[in-house]
Amino acid sequence: MKITKEKKGISHLPLIIIGLVLVLAVVFYFFSGDLRNLSFVLFGLSTLAGIFYIMLYFSSKKIKLRKSLEQLEKVLKKESINRLKFFYKEAYGFYLHVSEKNKQNFYGRLTKAREKIEDYLVTQKKLETLLRDAGAGTIKQQEAEFAEINSLFTNLPQKEQDVYFSAINLIKEKLETG
Repeated sequence: MKITKEKKGISHLPLIIIGLVLVLAVVFYFFSGDLRNLSFVLFGLSTLAGIFYIMLYFSSKKIKLRKSLEQLEKVLKKESINRLKFFYKEAYGFYLHVSEKNKQNFYGRLTKAREKIEDYLVTQKKLETLLRDAGAGTIKQQEAEFAEINSLFTNLPQKEQDVYFSAINLIKEKLETG
């Protein structure tokens, strides 16, 4: 039976090598002559290698997906539904480009965000239907509909609540005045 070590995350070996080269450059600097010039060359090369490594790290699709999902999760209860759909499409675009192994790590979070956006869409549609039909029926029926409208309203993100606030407030005032 062969035991294999599964690689997790980004390799830190290049950072270790760059660090050792920097230490070597500092040691060479304190020697006189050609070693001092070599220290400047080593310092410059290790700096360029470090910059390249950092740029490569932050341009990876996995990192972009992680940041996009964090942003989506952060604004899930605040932004409008159209904005949430935009953030989801962006995250899903990055998701399509990561490896199958990494897709497993992000699938749950991405699915959870999609389901939440779908719930918002269903809630918004029900709320629009109830608002359109508001004012019909007896006072008891209108009060029951208003209770349902109010519960749906509280399940929407903040920006969507701002859109429907005035219409719901108008219905509430009509019910209070009779």
